[in-house]
Amino acid sequence: MKKTFNFNNYNVITIGDSITKGYDGSKVLEHNYPKWLAYYLQTNVTNVGENGATITGPRIIDMTSKINSINWTDYQLVLCFYGTNDYGHRKTAIEDVSLTLANNLNRIRQANPHLQIYGILPTPRYDNYKNADDVLGMGGYTFSDLIDALKLTYQVLNIPTLDWREWNPMMITDDNYQNKLNDSHLHPTAKAYQEIAINIANYLYNTIK
Repeated sequence: MKKTFNFNNYNVITIGDSITKGYDGSKVLEHNYPKWLAYYLQTNVTNVGENGATITGPRIIDMTSKINSINWTDYQLVLCFYGTNDYGHRKTAIEDVSLTLANNLNRIRQANPHLQIYGILPTPRYDNYKNADDVLGMGGYTFSDLIDALKLTYQVLNIPTLDWREWNPMMITDDNYQNKLNDSHLHPTAKAYQEIAINIANYLYNTIK
């Protein structure tokens, strides 16, 4: 891991769904990706991920509700890792998902203009043992459509974005997902969570200013 930035004085917060929470499909793991990230960055990481969290509401654990509960002046960096549940569990149009994400990111910026925001796009998912990339979800768009829309939203707002398809396309694939995902569906194994953290740490070290 090439360290090009010192995170020692940083307070990092991670927001998102069950992947941020550290759920493996049956239980929440103590050594989740934010826990490993704190180790690799050698800094403080606060994890406020929630199982089932979405970008769009109305739910008590949607992104809007979450950001309203956080004092953003306490942090220097936030990682936003949302989206898979909007595809898998909501009928909201993709345009509304993007708009809600943009509005929430702008609200975070208003609360702390000095905060560095990073977008983490969803990791691959397999529904009924099938890659979801080209499968229409409840909202009438594919998983790939969602990832493209989220990426564009982050980019329009000049927010650095980790796209797994470019950064590490071999991390979770059709050939290895049953070993990397504990439920062969969405939620990583303990080892895969560590791998996710290593990749995010490397991405931060290579892109942060």
